[in-house]
Amino acid sequence: MFYKAMTLSGPIPVLVMVCVFSAGVVLGVTGFGSRAVFSRTDHGRLRSAFQEGGSEMTTVGHKVRWVVLTGALLGSAVWVLLGLGPARKPDKEAPSPSSGTEEREPPPRYCGWIPDPQAVRECLEKMGMGEFRATPKRAEDPGSHLDEPVYLWETVRRVTGEVLPGRDQGTVGSCVAVATASALEHLQCVQIAAGEKACYRDVASEVIYGGSRVQIGGGRIRGDGSIGAWAARWVKDYGVVPRDIYHRYDLRQYNEQLCRELGRRGVPQELIAVARQHPVLEVMRVQSWEEARSALHRGYPILVCSDQGFRMERDRDGFCAPRGIWYHAMALIGCRGGERPGGFLLNSWGDQAHTGPRVPPHAPPAGFWVDAHVLDRMLRQGDSWAFARLIGFADRTDHPGSTLDYRPASVWDYRPALLPLLRLPQAVRIDQPRDRPANLRDPPLSP
Repeated sequence: MFYKAMTLSGPIPVLVMVCVFSAGVVLGVTGFGSRAVFSRTDHGRLRSAFQEGGSEMTTVGHKVRWVVLTGALLGSAVWVLLGLGPARKPDKEAPSPSSGTEEREPPPRYCGWIPDPQAVRECLEKMGMGEFRATPKRAEDPGSHLDEPVYLWETVRRVTGEVLPGRDQGTVGSCVAVATASALEHLQCVQIAAGEKACYRDVASEVIYGGSRVQIGGGRIRGDGSIGAWAARWVKDYGVVPRDIYHRYDLRQYNEQLCRELGRRGVPQELIAVARQHPVLEVMRVQSWEEARSALHRGYPILVCSDQGFRMERDRDGFCAPRGIWYHAMALIGCRGGERPGGFLLNSWGDQAHTGPRVPPHAPPAGFWVDAHVLDRMLRQGDSWAFARLIGFADRTDHPGSTLDYRPASVWDYRPALLPLLRLPQAVRIDQPRDRPANLRDPPLSP
């Protein structure tokens, strides 16, 4: 009660309540003392004293009780009135956040990136992943001073006929895996456009999620989420699985329940055998805007993990302003120069999450532009990765579905051109060939 009174109107009600309680204590002690004194007198003197002064003592006792009761009522009334009155304003107003301080607010959707610099260092040391800055420059590299834009989604359009539909991670903190899968889907199209004999296939992000958390991370994370370095190590050491049906695992569309199951138990051996046939041979850490732009000019999409949040509405240039904290992962699939340089981030919250104009108009609706200095700050958090040289999917017979038991892959299985020579002929029912690889993609998921 004392704490409540002080929080309502300061120390005055506390003094009032102290007086009221003190009066009650005095009254109780006085009554108890008088009974104790009377108990020590003999019976005759007690009777005589009561007969002579009983009426006077009773009158005085009633007066004392009425005074205490009235004081208690008045004190309570004063305390209530002071408590209900307007609170005293502080002498000085609370300082407002500076203009340079970003607003801290929860993200509008599920995220899932877990920052862990120690885990990143372990992956760099154990798996031999290098830094992009250490890669030798190529003669055909355009150079960081050029302002020529790079739109990897245009390469996707040339290969599949349209941009990829926006991925939606749903209520699972699987953004690291979804962003990794999106980056590798764009890498497939870059390689096919460059002349590789392969077929485009959607990548199962559920497998990346489970493999990164359990096979790579050892199941150390409670709840949702993963680390960018773990996902990068998974696709390099194990590989990726195209969407299809594998025995009891239906991976044709993103499944939140299956994603959580693999995230708890890890990837089963039958899916690991498929993944090992399609590893990513080059994984490099990117730590600056200049490195990111150089990687994109080479055709390398990038997994970007950071705690930077953004507004959900694009401005007239297609950019989203930085705002809040997200702990999120997205795929970097474009860059531009000019008066407002920046990179294009592909989100994992569906096509309807972001609003505002798309610049250029054919850009994927699930993404947005971010200013170069903001992206540089995100990359310097140290858990962003560029991908190159994915062992692609030769044709649909490479993954015929649930009727075929996959044997563990050997070293030679990394060469898709030799697969038909190494495998024994098997009677497998194959779907009719499609008109174009774009028809093999997932249907758009609801936001």
